[in-house]
Amino acid sequence: MVLIVLTVGSAFVFTAFYLVENFHMNSSMSIRRMKLYSMAVSEMESMKAWLETELEESPFPLMKYHGVYFASWDEDPDDEMPFDVLIARVGGSAMVRDRSANGLNARTIVYDLVYKNNGLGYQNGLPSRRSSKLDSSSEGMSEREENYGQSGEELLIYLVRTTVKDDQGGSITLEQTVERKVDGGSE
Repeated sequence: MVLIVLTVGSAFVFTAFYLVENFHMNSSMSIRRMKLYSMAVSEMESMKAWLETELEESPFPLMKYHGVYFASWDEDPDDEMPFDVLIARVGGSAMVRDRSANGLNARTIVYDLVYKNNGLGYQNGLPSRRSSKLDSSSEGMSEREENYGQSGEELLIYLVRTTVKDDQGGSITLEQTVERKVDGGSE
């Protein structure tokens, strides 16, 4: 009888330990994901503020090969900056920010999305090419064209991409597009 009570008691204790450990692991993973997301949003907003500041002045941040064709998506594959030819530059310096805090490492990159279609094949993660002209004369004018105004206006279009990684292998990537009319309007 004592043996049966000990066996049943051990099973209850094992089950309780399992449930507590599972709850702890799920809670830890949720907290880690929230920290990753929080840092990613913070870094993205910080970079957008920097970009807005740079857009107030001239010349505007543009990619290295703005308006011309280029031979590859990545000139230096070892620099850990994918699609480095598309990175917007200010005074020759790439708009890239690295930051580390509390075991998290963030890299935020601003890409210039107005580039010529050079015939290079698509690669995973490639920022989509956009036109710098609004042509509202086409059939079925979109709401975006109606909101932005006149046909043929020039746009500067950027993609702000933030990737945050932690020391346990977790990561998150957030992206947001920023558009600005050359004459000074912004989204």
